[in-house]
Amino acid sequence: MELASAVVRHAGNLGMTIHREKLTPADLMLLRYIHGNDAVLQITVTHTNAKRDMAKEVERLREFYGTKAFETVFPGVSPVLPVTLEQAGVKPPAEEDAPEIDEDDGAPVVGLPPPAEAVDRARAARRAATMPTARDLVG
Repeated sequence: MELASAVVRHAGNLGMTIHREKLTPADLMLLRYIHGNDAVLQITVTHTNAKRDMAKEVERLREFYGTKAFETVFPGVSPVLPVTLEQAGVKPPAEEDAPEIDEDDGAPVVGLPPPAEAVDRARAARRAATMPTARDLVG
């Protein structure tokens, strides 16, 4: 089974990122389901031949991510877990997919707007953070 490292934006929040190690392809699928498809970034394969017992892996995933999320992503009595990122539909970025680096300041040159889903989540978080509380209204 392949294992990977990745950066996860908690609930798609651009300001809260978590670096995770030893993620299975099933972990990546569940993280994308929970946090958003665009919230799992910088996926890098770290191991290509890791040994995992599938029954124990199913139990670990159910306990860590919750039965509801697990059964939504992997329905059925005897779910089949992916063992490669390709089987999971996860494509780690290739060198040619990396952003172009501006030689002047070393900053990535970004030519595409952020995905609409991420923008919507960021706007909702900003609205929630700026809503007045009862203390603000009283005085």
